[in-house]
Amino acid sequence: MIHPVKTLALHVGRWAGAAAFFPLLGVVLGLSINDAALAGFFGVFVIHSVVGLGGSYFLHEAAHLVLLSKYPTIEKVEVTASWARFSVHPSGSVTPLQAIGVGLSGPVACCIVGAVLWQVGSPLAAWYLGHLVFLLPVFGDGKAVLMSLRRLRAVSS
Repeated sequence: MIHPVKTLALHVGRWAGAAAFFPLLGVVLGLSINDAALAGFFGVFVIHSVVGLGGSYFLHEAAHLVLLSKYPTIEKVEVTASWARFSVHPSGSVTPLQAIGVGLSGPVACCIVGAVLWQVGSPLAAWYLGHLVFLLPVFGDGKAVLMSLRRLRAVSS
């Protein structure tokens, strides 16, 4: 069986490669007609597709995987991908506090990298900082954190 991080890297790599395909053609076109501005313009799209979009999603899901791998009650983790999302699906059990940690790990890891990128003035920071939106309850991470907080509160009452 392939390790979940390798599976995630494969899915994200394919997705980032597909997202960068047409901008990469623009770079080739710009270079072939000796237009540095056109090549540079599309080059920026390639960097944003691969490092910004692909890199931020890889970091997000990898943070979930790393934390889940620390819990002995997790038997296995499957990585799934579609054209619009990547997800990790653990088999086993976690406590409410562990579930909160897993839910926060992806967005927080991206936020840390995004804050560093922002401090150095990189426009790629927005891709990473944007992962904070996944803490809203309409997304899986936010929903998991909210449900775990409710479970935690019910247990302590």
